[in-house]
Amino acid sequence: MELDPLNRSGRISWIIAIATLGVIAAAQGYQIALSTRIAGQVDPAHRKDVHRLAWLAVTVLSVDLVMLFWLSLRYLSARGRRHDAHAATPYVDAWAAAGQRLDVSEPENGDDDEFDEDEFDD
Repeated sequence: MELDPLNRSGRISWIIAIATLGVIAAAQGYQIALSTRIAGQVDPAHRKDVHRLAWLAVTVLSVDLVMLFWLSLRYLSARGRRHDAHAATPYVDAWAAAGQRLDVSEPENGDDDEFDEDEFDD
């Protein structure tokens, strides 16, 4: 499948968003693994804080994975849609169309001024 050069920036923005969510998911997974490993070596007073940090990372990872799944589905569904080439819009001469709609007949009294100058004399 050939890439459409006119829509390349749109595809790049999708890929950047998916890659960013993937990096965030990997970082959160690493934080969970690190917190789990450290929890056994920390004194009991700080163990609760390490567990809270791990649960926070699990929550962020869950939200991130849902967003990653949703964004991937949107990208794949948009990519799968066919964009048929449309016929070119026919040329319309707007000036000619406006001239046909405009009534340019002569005034009844033959005077083409918009106002009577005698009305404004003092």
